[in-house]
Amino acid sequence: MTDDQSFETPETVRANIRRILALEAEAARRRSLTDRLADAIGGFVGTFPFVALHAVLIGLWVAINLHLLPWRPFDPYPFSFLATVLSLEGVILTAFVLMKQRRMSRLSDHRDHFDLQVNLLTEREVSLVIEMLDRLTRRVGVPEGTPQEAMDLSRTSATEELEQELRRHMSDGDPLDG
Repeated sequence: MTDDQSFETPETVRANIRRILALEAEAARRRSLTDRLADAIGGFVGTFPFVALHAVLIGLWVAINLHLLPWRPFDPYPFSFLATVLSLEGVILTAFVLMKQRRMSRLSDHRDHFDLQVNLLTEREVSLVIEMLDRLTRRVGVPEGTPQEAMDLSRTSATEELEQELRRHMSDGDPLDG
């Protein structure tokens, strides 16, 4: 493909993208009011405008209470009321961020479960295709000599054994490759 040729996205890929976007939109639509609020606050907390707003507000607070501005001071140095307000804000913001993370974790767990189901189904389908291809090649008289790896792949994996092995390594704290 040359630089002046554009890549045409296959319709199946576009259909998959539309389906994923529809699933994401549905998940966003089903959020409760508290989830939407937690997402909005949790999303704003980690932004530059949030930091800038705090810098301005704290700067004003300090300037007022150090008599640098013409307003009456209300929290003299060492600004104990400011410390209390910021501590309370920290607790509340942490709760909102944790609520957002919990919801995102549940969504991620749901996606992971779906991925596992698709992967298991795909593994079974590929094993069957390899097995069918092997039978076809034998039937039409393709010479023997199928690599052992292809023969191994044609057998359906014992996913229960794989899961047990994974759990054994994870519970021992051993890396899977060791």
